[in-house]
Amino acid sequence: LAPGHIWLVDDQGHEDGFVIFGGMLEVQPNITIVLADAALRAGDIDEAAAQAAKRNTEHAIAQKEQGLDYKKAHKDLTLARAQLTIVRKLKSLNK
Repeated sequence: LAPGHIWLVDDQGHEDGFVIFGGMLEVQPNITIVLADAALRAGDIDEAAAQAAKRNTEHAIAQKEQGLDYKKAHKDLTLARAQLTIVRKLKSLNK
């Protein structure tokens, strides 16, 4: 799995969102297993920090900063966007 956001629904229908940092997905007839490299629960995400990370990474890319690791920058930008997407989804569910 690529870095991004996922939603889990338990047997009682309760939803919980996570941002994962990559991993693997195993699908079986009665269960799906996500083996994440690392995960962050949606409710624990700092929206302001994610906004700042997104803005700083976009700025570094736009300015073509010397020595910029574009692979890392792409990963950082993907994770920041995933965090913001899931935070906004949580806000819309809680309205």
